[in-house]
Amino acid sequence: MADNRRSIRRRRLSVEIKKARVEAGKTIEEVSEATEWSMGKISNIETGVRLKPTVMEIRGLLDVYGVTDERRREAILNLTRQARELGWWSKFSDVFTDDFVAFEGEAHSIRTYELARIPGLLQTPRYVVTVQVS
Repeated sequence: MADNRRSIRRRRLSVEIKKARVEAGKTIEEVSEATEWSMGKISNIETGVRLKPTVMEIRGLLDVYGVTDERRREAILNLTRQARELGWWSKFSDVFTDDFVAFEGEAHSIRTYELARIPGLLQTPRYVVTVQVS
């Protein structure tokens, strides 16, 4: 997967950062003034456009937003660290050209519905021929 694509963790981080800002009742303009960052930078972090925000940047935002719950802070900072890591599939960007492998990597469960008795990935050529004849 190309490095410029947003990972699932970066998407989750973006949601958490925006949620923290909204809960703090701050506008992007107010955060821009407090951090001396451009509004574009803050917006890009919140939308996941900015590729990899640093832990220090996110820690600064959490301070501005007044997030004091240590468990929540640490969860968001861990998410930031994880979002900076490339997935195993990034080495195979020529093969995995879409986001599906990233979604699968973050999934807790995968469900499938098959019309046949044996799921497609488990069917052998002999089974397929037998079913087609029936």
